[in-house]
Amino acid sequence: MKNKLQDKQRKFSIANRLREVRQLKGLTQFDIATELQCTQGQVSQYESGAVAPSLEVLINLCTVLGCSLDYLVGNDVDNQVGPRAEMLGYFDELTPEQQDLFVVMLKAAADRVIFLRGF
Repeated sequence: MKNKLQDKQRKFSIANRLREVRQLKGLTQFDIATELQCTQGQVSQYESGAVAPSLEVLINLCTVLGCSLDYLVGNDVDNQVGPRAEMLGYFDELTPEQQDLFVVMLKAAADRVIFLRGF
């Protein structure tokens, strides 16, 4: 009984995160379906939790949505979408020297924001 409940919770976690990431990216179910070469109805079933996507579909969804598999299945509680993920994406494209400069600049900006919060 416990395993069935856990499976159901996992399916709904995937459904919720899939919908959340899709909406944050400004994509429609039709956009996702086009990329996956499936129907909008199938994407709707994934998002409602009526059908659990296969591992292959999950991997393809992650590619289309630009998020990690861990995040989509609920294993990663870190925010993998939004501003944090966008910053990490920029960071990963930099050379090591540029990354060092980026960190220095980000620390300075964060210190300034923290300082200004005091006023």
